[in-house]
Amino acid sequence: MKTVLIIATLLIIPGLLLSQTGLGIILGEPTGISFKQWTGDRTAWDAALAYSFVDKEHFYFHANYLYHNTGHFEETPIPWYWGFGANVRYRDKADDKVRVAGRIPLGINYMFESLPGELFVEVSPALDVIPKVDFSFGAAIGFRIYFR
Repeated sequence: MKTVLIIATLLIIPGLLLSQTGLGIILGEPTGISFKQWTGDRTAWDAALAYSFVDKEHFYFHANYLYHNTGHFEETPIPWYWGFGANVRYRDKADDKVRVAGRIPLGINYMFESLPGELFVEVSPALDVIPKVDFSFGAAIGFRIYFR
């Protein structure tokens, strides 16, 4: 478990030194630290290092590549995104301690104009592939502050 935390930390810290990097919290399933690095006007990487309180409690890490779009509801623009990625879960209290899944996050986000922050709501269906094929689902709300 220590190795997973060290690797995740080493992946996140370099991004904090770059512009257009957000760091914040994600609450729900999972709950933890959220990271986002914009790679263009409409694309970004995001990741979370978190803890899950369901399904035999486990540590959780995900990374995704996201595509951002803007839809409209009447006259109101609604920024939304979708992507693809993977998650790894470590469950100390289970027979199958490590689980790996592909995931497809779908969400809406709001970038504040008055402060360098973002509010987001996300759902993420996932297909477990290791150690067995299974379906899982996550949903969360979060907030990130951007370093520019």
